[in-house]
Amino acid sequence: MNKLIKGFTVLSAALLLGSCDKVNDPYPPNDNPDPVATGTLLGTLSDITVTNSTTTSDEMAQLKAEYIFTASTPATAKIVFKWKDGMSDTLTATGSGATSVAFVNLPVEVEGVSPNGTLRFIYNCEVTETINGDGELFIPAKPVDQLLNVLIEDFTGQRCSNCPRAARVIYNTIEPAHPRRVFSMGVHAGSYAVPFSGDPCYENDFRTVPGNEMDAYFGVTAIGNPTGMLNRKNGAIGKVFFDVQWNQEVNAQLTVPAKAFLKTITHYNADSRNVTVTAGAGAYDNEIGDYRIAMYLTEDSIVGCQEDNQAAPSTVTNYVHKNMLKDVIFSNWQGENWATDPAGDVK
Repeated sequence: MNKLIKGFTVLSAALLLGSCDKVNDPYPPNDNPDPVATGTLLGTLSDITVTNSTTTSDEMAQLKAEYIFTASTPATAKIVFKWKDGMSDTLTATGSGATSVAFVNLPVEVEGVSPNGTLRFIYNCEVTETINGDGELFIPAKPVDQLLNVLIEDFTGQRCSNCPRAARVIYNTIEPAHPRRVFSMGVHAGSYAVPFSGDPCYENDFRTVPGNEMDAYFGVTAIGNPTGMLNRKNGAIGKVFFDVQWNQEVNAQLTVPAKAFLKTITHYNADSRNVTVTAGAGAYDNEIGDYRIAMYLTEDSIVGCQEDNQAAPSTVTNYVHKNMLKDVIFSNWQGENWATDPAGDVK
């Protein structure tokens, strides 16, 4: 299976950064009559290097471009890049005709205002006579802390009487001990998650297509409940860890150097109720293999029934289900291709 960088946001949809070869518009304009002419950073970006001395863990670099096409013979195009209040030299190219201009392997350097460092990349694009405007792209600055965060995928079910015990380990012990470093997702799958038709307490079906597919692929609930995966590392059986192993394994993984990082910027339109999450990823060092990015939609604090053998009565009618998996973005749980053999400092 391809290596996976798991992006995870609570109660939000996330748009994934797939291949780094193509730059898509992160925020399509809603009211511009000519979206071709503005809002898209054209071309191919590669070899992007962000050198920062004071980067914080939540910082996201923003790259903007202003470009203009002069319709003459031969045609000329000019592009200026801006980043962190710094500006690149003007890139100028001349075409062979009157309708398009190609920029090929042009090195770009933008020195941000101190102490932001310097952004370097190679730019390729073709500007046509329809392009005059500006665009933007978000590039993640490398975090100072290069240690793994941990995603706990807790495979659970409403009729699993031991599963609340595992949830309490997550929410009462593990996550409070490691704020913003440990995240969890409740995946309802397997026989204990099958609803009972006609039983008002268990009529709700919290299973999902991606959850069922993950369960079938990794064989999690076939081993039993409560079980889960921790960053999909090798566990007791396959990728599966039993809940009594979670705390120790999480503590161990939090000390492991990360190979890559993922950052997001989220925008919510209250009128359309659309969420746009722009994601960027980068490698710390040169890596070998195919890497993918997956993001999941979860919903928190869903109240429903749950069997709990530590409660009296054992059927809890107002149980609060935390961080429940609802769906994935794009086609399936495996996410989108990100990079093959990614090099360090390339995003």
